[in-house]
Amino acid sequence: MRRKIFLAFISALLMAQTSDAQEAIWTNSAGGNFQTGSNWDTGSKPGSTDKATFSLGDTYGVTLNATENVRRIDIQNGDVTFSGGNAINVMGSGIFDGYSYVESGSVLRVSGTDTKLNTWKSLYARNGGDVHVENGG
Repeated sequence: MRRKIFLAFISALLMAQTSDAQEAIWTNSAGGNFQTGSNWDTGSKPGSTDKATFSLGDTYGVTLNATENVRRIDIQNGDVTFSGGNAINVMGSGIFDGYSYVESGSVLRVSGTDTKLNTWKSLYARNGGDVHVENGG
């Protein structure tokens, strides 16, 4: 009986791990289009159940040619500017440890409950951009 419970527990853990969001890491230090798969280490842009990670220590722009939905966004380093006149909707949490800018009519909307902003770096709206943090920090 204990063995069956143990095996059921291990199966549940494995199933939970496979349903976790995929992490897509931005790789283009020159900047580029969010929708272009070659800008991501996975070869495709992150989707609505995925985490978008920006960890390059560079200054670069990310163009939003369409509204995008991701589960989580982590800006771990660098100086990232989102532009293009569309929105990126973060349905879960966000971590903003790098400088983050939203401009040119673009919108960054974070609706998760566990959003963290670094106290000495921050998230800025400029040149017609807009930032919404709802239900979060």
